[in-house]
Amino acid sequence: MRKKELVMVLVALCVSVSLPALDLSEIVDTSKKNSPLMQSYILQRDNSALSITKSDLGKQFQIQAGGGLTWTGRQDGPVTDTLYTISATPDVSVILPNEGDTTLRFSLGDSGARIERQEAGGTTANTYSMTPTLTASHTFNFGKTDDDKSDFLILQSTLLKDSSFISNELAFESDVYTKLIAILEAQKSLISIERQIESTEQAIENALKLGAMTKDSVSYKGQELTLLTLKNTRTATLSRLELAKEQYRVATGLVYDNVKNIPLPKLDFTPLTGGNTSVLLKQVAWQIAQEDYELEKTKTETSKLVLNGTGGVRVSKKDNEQTTYAGGQVFAGATLTQNNFSVYGQAGVSNLGTGTSATPTVTIGGTWRNQVTAESDQITLKQLENKVLIAQLDYNDAITSYTITAGNLQNSIASWKDKDAQIQIQSDYNLKSLDYSRNLLAVGLGTQDAVADAEILVRQDEYDQAISLLNGLVLENQIKTMLI
Repeated sequence: MRKKELVMVLVALCVSVSLPALDLSEIVDTSKKNSPLMQSYILQRDNSALSITKSDLGKQFQIQAGGGLTWTGRQDGPVTDTLYTISATPDVSVILPNEGDTTLRFSLGDSGARIERQEAGGTTANTYSMTPTLTASHTFNFGKTDDDKSDFLILQSTLLKDSSFISNELAFESDVYTKLIAILEAQKSLISIERQIESTEQAIENALKLGAMTKDSVSYKGQELTLLTLKNTRTATLSRLELAKEQYRVATGLVYDNVKNIPLPKLDFTPLTGGNTSVLLKQVAWQIAQEDYELEKTKTETSKLVLNGTGGVRVSKKDNEQTTYAGGQVFAGATLTQNNFSVYGQAGVSNLGTGTSATPTVTIGGTWRNQVTAESDQITLKQLENKVLIAQLDYNDAITSYTITAGNLQNSIASWKDKDAQIQIQSDYNLKSLDYSRNLLAVGLGTQDAVADAEILVRQDEYDQAISLLNGLVLENQIKTMLI
């Protein structure tokens, strides 16, 4: 290749790999907007947030209402005929948002509010009646409940939601940096290969002109082989560059147009004493396993006491007659339930206001069943105990893994700083060498080849600096991941 051709190649190459055209921050932001993968991460985070909100709603104030309306036709009796009956049975329950699910129920009795149109001896009259009834119940739970486990599950979901999204986002950014590094490394290699091809061709041409070798000589054949190898390497490097650009396009949704304003990485890192979120998640998983074990273990000790009471009175009125109150009743009861038995008792008074003696009632009873699943329960308990031990080992392993990873990361940071400092020293040296070569050429003591070689080294330094900064940003994201 002639020198004129070399200049044309270098100009074309410099145009294609000229100093960056797009800010790195702009590339990253646009990539996130274009990437279906990032959009899926955002949707996963939002769905997780909705699930957590749903789980954390807790108990709510509830009102339940119902009822019915019944019409019954004529019913003949020995003295009084009922022409029709209309009854309404409204029922309203209120459940308070407390631990015992306190329930208040108001109804108008089993018969509801009734209107009866009756006929006797040719005279008709309306009879109105109802039995307002109020019932209340409250549950007391003794022993261990699953409230703590629910809290741990919500904490686990919250930590996983936040850490997963941030980790995925940082991994996506690092992948963009890696794609850019692959492009820059291919471009850097291409500059060096083009210069080697030009130098080899010039050396062959000069040797032939000076008669230092002929086309039939062994040295010429060797130079031709070297040149062919370099050209094959150039072809492979161009293919690698195109592949890197295509991978960049797929990952970012952008056509590569160079990069500029790569920021200095922030590489200050002090490991967290207790580890990052991934370690904390293992600790929470251990606590959940402990809760599962404790809940299973205390099944035989857990009991529940339900208190309930009800009171009502029958109210009736006939046309133009005084309202009567009769048939009142008051009852109170309790039910105690444990693993394999329950006992209950109820006491009350009925027939209040009927003109006869009130009727007291006392009821006691219970149920019992044998423990046919005792052996199975012991096996389940042992399995849960083993899960606790496994979860504890996982937590300990997570702490150890975090410590080792943090140490490796600190070593990588130190190595990056050393290498970056060497790149800066090398860059300063090559810049001075370029100035020196140009000054020698200006006074007739240097050669154009020496200047061209120095310019190539300076160009490679620019790529090395950009690649080093991008590698530093990858390390910065690793630090952020370790501090989540």
